[in-house]
Order: sequence, then C-alpha cells, then structure tokens
Amino acid sequence: MFKRIVVPVDRSALVARELRTALALAERFDASVTLLRVVPEGASLEPDQTQTDLNVLEQETRVLLAEALGQLSTGDHADRIRAEVRAGPVVSTILDTATEQMADLIVVGSHGRHRPIEWLTGSTAEQLVARASQSVLVIKPEGFPFLTE
Repeated sequence: MFKRIVVPVDRSALVARELRTALALAERFDASVTLLRVVPEGASLEPDQTQTDLNVLEQETRVLLAEALGQLSTGDHADRIRAEVRAGPVVSTILDTATEQMADLIVVGSHGRHRPIEWLTGSTAEQLVARASQSVLVIKPEGFPFLTE
C-alpha cells in the first residue's frame, strides 16, 4: 500500500510517536522512510550563526535517525531509513520533498494552532492535508481533546 513515507520532524514531543507510527507502517508495507528536518526561511543570515544552526540541526537529526533505527524490531530494514535536512518554507519544502521522492504518505504531528499566524493560515498539518497530493496521516498527542477514553 505504502512504499515511500516522508516524516517531517522537529523538536516537538510528538516526534517519537510519529516515528513509531511511520516505522510500523514501513515494516508492515516494506516501505522506505525519510526523516525530513526543515530549516525555516527565517534562519540567521550571519555566516557563523548559520553554520552553527545547521550543525545543531544535523546533529539533532542524526540523533532522531539513531532513535528511529533503534525502534526497528529487526535490523533488516535499517538501510531503508534515511534522514535529510533541507532549508525553505516548511510546508512547501515538505511537499516538494514528498513529490521528488514519489512518496505515498506523509506522517506529521499536530498540536493544533498555537501561533497567531496559524489562526489565519492553519497549522502545518492542516496545510499539508489541504495541499498534498499524497495521503497525510496526522498524529495527535496523547490526551488531545476527543482522543481520551
């Protein structure tokens, strides 16, 4: 059903839950997974600061990749998981990456709308659902309204 899965990751607490879900689907369908870290356009333009920011993001992404590989039940599929860091507008970069990789699925977390701009544009997850030609699976945090029993 799914052969290529893109998982945009950030510093949120939902990353572990997103990874578990994406990896379970990848194992079930023998799919490849790309962990995507997007550096927003608002990054520093100072040369020293930019390199520092990129180094931090790359290191955090390597840690996420290691955690993802550690969650696999077998090491057989470790070569099918990779991490990528890209710069640009978050939603467009995710969509471009998914299209370039011919992804079948985007797995993204959502906390809801927190910033004032999101009240107008919608959260990243909402924008992806509206604009993506791929299927989008939105992961909600534990205790999210209407998800409690």
